[in-house]
Amino acid sequence: MLFGLFFRLFALAAELHAQDLRGRGAIPISASIVEQWAKSFGLDLYSTATTATQAEELEQKYQEKNARVEYFDPEEVIDVMKARLEKFLGRRRQLAEILKENLENSYSLFQMVDREAINDLQSDDFYRFVDSKSCLNRHYVDPLLINSSLSVSYIPNPNFFNLPVNTEKSAIHVPTPVYARDPELLSEIIWTESLDDIFKARRAREFFAASWQYFCSQKGFMRFYPASPWFYDDSHTCLDMYDCRNSEWYIDAATHAKNIIIMLDMSGSMLGQRFEIAKQTIEMILETLTENDFFNMIVFSEEPKFILSCFRNRLVQATIKNKKLMRVTLDNVTAEGIANYPAALSLAFEVLIEASQNPGVNSGCQNAIMLITDGPSDTYEDIFEKYNKDKTIRFFTYLIGDDVTETREVRWMACYNRGYFAHISNLADVQEKVQSYIGVMSRLTPERNRTDPVWTGAYYDRLGAVLVATVAFPVVANDSFRGVVGASALITELQQMAPLYMLGTHSYTFIVDNNGYVVHHPQLRPLYMGKAKPHYNSMDIMEMEVLADNYLENGSLANPVDYDSDLRRHLADGVSSKDFLRKFSQKVIWACDGPNNLRRVYLQNNVYHYRGINNTLMSLALAVPEDSRYRIALPSTYSPYPYKNIDCKAVKWFSGTNWRLHPDWHYCRINDSDYSMTKEEAFVINMKHYSETGRIARNCALYTYLIERLLFDAEVTSQMDSAWIQESRLDERKGVHLVYLATHAGLTRFVSMDLKDVQYQPDVQTWPSDDNRTEELPTTLDKPYFHFSKRHTRALDEVFYKRAMQFLNGEFVFDINITNNIYLKNGSQTYPHAKDGRSIIVTGNRAILVRDDYGNEAPASVVGFEMLYASFEEMIYNASHKMCHFNSKVRCYLLDEHGYIVYASLPHTSQERVHYLRQFFGHLSLENTENGAIERYLMKKLVDLFVYQKLLYVDFQDLCQNLNLYNSARRLFNPLLAVSKLIISILQKVIRFFVEINPLAIIFSLFSRASCYTATFRDIQDGLPCDRASSFYLLNNDFKGPLTLAEGKQLCSSVATSDSYARVSSCNLYAYAVRIEKTNLVLVVYSTEGTQCNGDLCKDYFSRDSLPWGFNIALNATDKVMHPQACKLTTRYRRPPSACQAVEDDDPFAHCSGCSSQATLSLVLLCTVVLFVVR
Repeated sequence: MLFGLFFRLFALAAELHAQDLRGRGAIPISASIVEQWAKSFGLDLYSTATTATQAEELEQKYQEKNARVEYFDPEEVIDVMKARLEKFLGRRRQLAEILKENLENSYSLFQMVDREAINDLQSDDFYRFVDSKSCLNRHYVDPLLINSSLSVSYIPNPNFFNLPVNTEKSAIHVPTPVYARDPELLSEIIWTESLDDIFKARRAREFFAASWQYFCSQKGFMRFYPASPWFYDDSHTCLDMYDCRNSEWYIDAATHAKNIIIMLDMSGSMLGQRFEIAKQTIEMILETLTENDFFNMIVFSEEPKFILSCFRNRLVQATIKNKKLMRVTLDNVTAEGIANYPAALSLAFEVLIEASQNPGVNSGCQNAIMLITDGPSDTYEDIFEKYNKDKTIRFFTYLIGDDVTETREVRWMACYNRGYFAHISNLADVQEKVQSYIGVMSRLTPERNRTDPVWTGAYYDRLGAVLVATVAFPVVANDSFRGVVGASALITELQQMAPLYMLGTHSYTFIVDNNGYVVHHPQLRPLYMGKAKPHYNSMDIMEMEVLADNYLENGSLANPVDYDSDLRRHLADGVSSKDFLRKFSQKVIWACDGPNNLRRVYLQNNVYHYRGINNTLMSLALAVPEDSRYRIALPSTYSPYPYKNIDCKAVKWFSGTNWRLHPDWHYCRINDSDYSMTKEEAFVINMKHYSETGRIARNCALYTYLIERLLFDAEVTSQMDSAWIQESRLDERKGVHLVYLATHAGLTRFVSMDLKDVQYQPDVQTWPSDDNRTEELPTTLDKPYFHFSKRHTRALDEVFYKRAMQFLNGEFVFDINITNNIYLKNGSQTYPHAKDGRSIIVTGNRAILVRDDYGNEAPASVVGFEMLYASFEEMIYNASHKMCHFNSKVRCYLLDEHGYIVYASLPHTSQERVHYLRQFFGHLSLENTENGAIERYLMKKLVDLFVYQKLLYVDFQDLCQNLNLYNSARRLFNPLLAVSKLIISILQKVIRFFVEINPLAIIFSLFSRASCYTATFRDIQDGLPCDRASSFYLLNNDFKGPLTLAEGKQLCSSVATSDSYARVSSCNLYAYAVRIEKTNLVLVVYSTEGTQCNGDLCKDYFSRDSLPWGFNIALNATDKVMHPQACKLTTRYRRPPSACQAVEDDDPFAHCSGCSSQATLSLVLLCTVVLFVVR
């Protein structure tokens, strides 16, 4: 009552003062008047927000329930997290070891099968297996393949992302170029059948650790569990390019880290189809290289040249980024002249020898040269004798072309240098022939310590399209390498072993591998437009922790990334921060938007604590701000198992359907068969079981720490629904239609208010049906309201939660949603400021903190609400005594903490709002108006007067298209390239015509130009990695105002030149800024007098020193963007993954060549399908 009376008296006094000023003919605005408007608006807005959300009552409830503020020692917390991670990853390793031991032990007992009977359809011994592929080749139907697959049923499984699986069986995937009924292959499939019992037994024992398990045979097939239908690269054409032998976990377990030089013969005879086959061969070789390998590529004709001048005379790490970079550049070279083999061979050997003489962090173990050619005229024995007398460098040769018959020279090069020779006749040969080198490189695997596992970094698993890390072991039977077993661990599982809810405000965890690349980091944005970025798993930790206090000079960063920092070395080496008295600290810029829209950044001073994770190549780290050492703790009177005697009352805390749990966190696992059950329903069922038996269910036992905190949050917030509903009797004109909260333990509650004049869909239904609607926010004005519960269920991982936690003094953080509409019923007069019968949404959020008697505070939750923008407009309209209106000469803006426009008193319709709402005030561009110049001028003044602080944020995860900077091999280009491409294009059209009219003419497609067809390189057209920087502007939280930005005459002068004097005009400008108390908003108001303010001279003057804003390429931030005249290739420290094995231990007389064979008709047909699909 007293608060409301004070508010009305204040508003009356402000109105009388404004009337007095107008009566005396004063300037319409002044600093004091704007301050009065801000106070009036702020009181109204804050009163609405606190009443609707009951924020103060919620804080009181935490105090009543005796929630504690607990100081935590990061070094102790990270030890707990490390132990949890090691236990979890240890189980995955143990599972892989069991699979390995089973296969190795069973091989000696395995009886060879009757190879004729297993392929005899009339025999009882005809062998069938669960084939994951359901799509048959439409051009060539093999009766054996039709009858070879066992029929199994697949059921959506909640523990495998609701994908259809069968947990009773494993399935077999056979690569397209491999014949699935080959007797040798079938024999190994039969041998591995025993894995099914282990798969099922371990799943039953470790139900909570659901993930995929595999065996990849050296022959190419993969047995994986649980069984599931295969996901094709193109479901319409049944295109399948996957081969498990190209996966990182297989390559790393099968071979040592490698140093590879690829030599490409670009003499004139390699023009045309041979060059296309050569490019596909290179793609396949690159596909088999992982981040533990190093490589380079030499193209040679009359003179050998490194394909990228920035990479000359050295080896580079085989990251996806580097591989794609070389593949793109390969399209810019053409065949010409005569091949100079002596110079090219000498250059390749010299680079590898230099790498061998300087072993360490930037080289692998085994050295190899891969020659791709249509045939040399000599063996060049003198060069091999000079550089490779001891044969420590393996030499592989790939002879290109079906019309090439002379093989003596290339066969000698391979066989006398511990390598392998393969003849690639056509594109169908490429995949299997390239794989032969892996078999040679794996000869030393039996000599390796068989108990050492291989851990991959993070990668997108083909089976579930989710980020995983995989532990793998080589399988060695009868002293021969047979394949690799693997067990994956979901990255989301690793995150939950080191969760944010164990920490305080702004703290976070991350995981780094031995290369310094992040396995998990909250700033990692691995996807772009739903696809994995080319460098998603090779983002360096120093690129994630973006340093503050940086700036641009002529497009270049003043302080490029330091890849040699102590922090990076310690993380790569897996050392412990406990061993260092002084902890590493730095000021970083934290981005909290994503995944494709960077708009909000904040500053924080991080102190780093880290540990190596035993028996892996990973390190766990905590980033804890200096002022964030407190977290919420359960009441001290509770036992370690506080809800042991839980009763049915607790179940009522989760009654109804207006609550959600964090979708990425596990509270209780759902049974495999309950695929239609939600996470929330499963949790309630398990809590009922808990209340009845006093025992935690087995599928909840791993997450008791989180469950305890969730139950406490649920108890504290259980009465908020009724409190919100009671306060919904607010004046309906305030437009509050929904209230919600989100807690640190992942609980989200929400209540929708019943506003009589509001509806959530337009009268005319023009939107898609629910079946066709995506989970993306609506983007058209006529779509129905997209409910909060479908947009924001990730609690402390939501942007609104993170933003609210930046304001810890009771402020509400306001924002607007311009893509979501609430509609008004026909004839409604409640919201006069609504446009076109609809209103966008305003959100307000406030951090709820628990405080102790010493002033320490810890984050507990965030409470918020949604209101109609029409009501928000009416508040500022009334507070300004109708001066903030589009018909007024006064312009009013509300800016948020980053200078984005939340409100503007501009003429608008619903469609026109998008031109200014949520836009940066300093770069305002308004269509069909004369405004914008003064706004840019005033934003510059706000920065100059320290209302906003300028920050430079560098996005190291961006993608850029059409980067001419990448084409550092342009000097390899000659005018014939354009002509040849034109001729090839014409031939393609002719060939396509013949194919369409005559199926037999399909063989002509072997002469057409092929595009990238391997999985890694198909999306090159989506862009390549680059670094881009943008200035951001962050509100000084101490600013209150009022502040005079301009008052009176402003001289507008043009720039003087040698031909003319400066012209001068003037503009009477009155502009003021003031903070809206207890919010993140700044009110900026200005008015002008005279016509000159909108003249070209003044508009040019006001826009002359506009603030820099928007992302542009930063040339020298890292080595992603390389110009041939300004190369920057940084040597990065890494921990070698394993000890090296000497090549001398290899058998020098081992099999060293494969027969040249024509591809089967089915493979030729498949190859042609690939060519036409990928183009």
